[in-house]
Amino acid sequence: MLKALKSYLCNVGAICLLCLLLSPLTLSAQEVVNIFQVGGDICEPVTLKTSKGDYTFRSSITIHGNISWFEAYDCQGNQIVNPSGSTSTASGQATVRTYVLKTLYESSRSGSSSYSSNTQESSQRVIENTITHVGSSMGRFASSMAYWPAAGYPNLTLNLGASHLFGEFARLKACLGGAGGFILYGGVGKDWIFKGENHEKLSWHCGLGYYGSWGYDSEHEFDMGITFSETPVCPGYALSLDLSYSYFFGDTTRFGLIGGAGIGVGRIKDIFEMQTQDRFAGKFVWDVTLGIAVKLFADSH
Repeated sequence: MLKALKSYLCNVGAICLLCLLLSPLTLSAQEVVNIFQVGGDICEPVTLKTSKGDYTFRSSITIHGNISWFEAYDCQGNQIVNPSGSTSTASGQATVRTYVLKTLYESSRSGSSSYSSNTQESSQRVIENTITHVGSSMGRFASSMAYWPAAGYPNLTLNLGASHLFGEFARLKACLGGAGGFILYGGVGKDWIFKGENHEKLSWHCGLGYYGSWGYDSEHEFDMGITFSETPVCPGYALSLDLSYSYFFGDTTRFGLIGGAGIGVGRIKDIFEMQTQDRFAGKFVWDVTLGIAVKLFADSH
């Protein structure tokens, strides 16, 4: 009897010892590790809502424990499609589930794209219509006045001034016509006052347009031009519509003061390189100009 009891206790002890030895392996095999990674063109940070709580992360995040459900959203609140996780298991090791978040739901993508596209098209239409209307009106006026003689025209003028869009600049401008006509101009500058994003780079600009003059000695001049520039405001070039007024004084009306304003779009290079992006890559730019003008060569009639 005593011998049988001793044998029974030995068997029970052996079973318990075996369970203790195997329990770490069993627990390790049952552990679940969830890895979420950001892929594709998903905007970060990503917000992850799960059965274990909410998380905000960039690049990747690791969550331990079994997750019964999850939802993911990009930085703009668009929902990301829940991917099927790739599962990795090995004897005696944790189960690793990896999810790569890389696709938005079509409704979110199309809505964002539609909004951005409509905004971009609306802005472009406003700019195009403004330029077309003002340009047509100014063009008809300049063409009708081109053969009317005016004192000091045609001429070549040196402009020196300060501009938000062009920096502190020197410009040569040619007025080709009589009381009205065409203008061609170009100049270089450096931004020491406004300290724009691209101010360390030498700026330059060139353009064409129309002018009209009036007054007893043609002392008033109004210009409208389309200008392409490397601007200190932002890198990647800019295209602008510029309006300016010049007042010339003295008996020869050789010297004058100028003032102007303009609006346009910067980062032209990015617009052409990022045509497939949902957002508009350009930047609204504006200009205010003050300076002096000197007619270097002018018709005296």
